Amino acid sequence: MEEDPKKKKEIFIDFIRTVKLSKLDNTTIMTGIVTPPAAMAAKRAGEFLPHLSMIKSIPDVVFVPSVTMAALVISKLSRRLYRRNVREVPSKSVSFKDDKPNVLEPEAARELQPPSPSK
Repeated sequence: MEEDPKKKKEIFIDFIRTVKLSKLDNTTIMTGIVTPPAAMAAKRAGEFLPHLSMIKSIPDVVFVPSVTMAALVISKLSRRLYRRNVREVPSKSVSFKDDKPNVLEPEAARELQPPSPSK
């Protein structure tokens, strides 16, 4: 290990600059809040089904966090895939000027305005 404090500080600063922290957004927060109760409800419902009887052997302490983490990972990956697919679609428009709606003629615009009060 490096014993020089200046060298340690430089290494730490370089590391912090290269690390990209993930931002929490509303989707992540809502997934983290909603998933644990849903996992408990799903586990309780699955215990009564004969095909899912093995779910009884999994403790709640293991089941709920693992389902929550899986839901968070799936949510994050699906959003990344969606964003990637949206970016890859090229614009078919040659010019953005053609996409703008036509502006009303001055005469038609005057017809749409309410009449001014007469004095």
